[in-house]
Amino acid sequence: MISTQSIRLKKFLISLLLAKVIITLFFLLNTVKILDFFLPQQIAIASAKKEEKKEEKKEDKKEKEEEKKDKEKESEEKKKEEEKKAAEEARTIMNDLEDKRKKIEEEESSIKEKRTQLESLKQEIEQNVSKLNELNKQIENNLSAIEKKQAEEKKETEKQIQDDKEAEIKAETNIKKLAKIYKNMKPKVAASFLEKLDLEVAKKLMENLKGQEAAQILSYVEKEKAALITEKVAQKKQKK
Repeated sequence: MISTQSIRLKKFLISLLLAKVIITLFFLLNTVKILDFFLPQQIAIASAKKEEKKEEKKEDKKEKEEEKKDKEKESEEKKKEEEKKAAEEARTIMNDLEDKRKKIEEEESSIKEKRTQLESLKQEIEQNVSKLNELNKQIENNLSAIEKKQAEEKKETEKQIQDDKEAEIKAETNIKKLAKIYKNMKPKVAASFLEKLDLEVAKKLMENLKGQEAAQILSYVEKEKAALITEKVAQKKQKK
């Protein structure tokens, strides 16, 4: 009984397997037919796509080449622009350097001129200093001579003053002696001598006489001279 069932199961399984194989074959056959129908179209589509891809690649390549050319052109223009800019900058720098060189030359020329002026001024100052030193020396010599002369003049003046004092003392002594002589004379005789004397000497002589004695002598002196002598004596008394 078990064996029969087993056999039947196996047959059933084999039947299923055969059915599956048949179905698979049928499917495969149908698939082949479908493929035979659609394959040319698929090939055409694939070919078209391939061509399209080729065209796209060509276009991409062309675009890339054009883009490359544009970039190269742009790079070239940029390079030219940079070269132009660099040339302008170099020209500007050269112009600036030339201006600075000219300015430096002008400053050097100005400095040289000022140095020459300073040298000339220095020489002039040195000459003036030399002249001033000589003048100072002359002034010192002149001052020394002046001081020496002043010292000599002072000495002479002092001597003269001393001599004048001595002379004055001597004159006073002589006046006093003369006054004594006039005192012992008769007024009329004394008046005759008095009229011959200098006015200053006559004044001093009268000053050394007593008032009465002087009045007696003056009474015999010429009126005008007597008046002058009296005036001189009076002036001295007023000063005292």
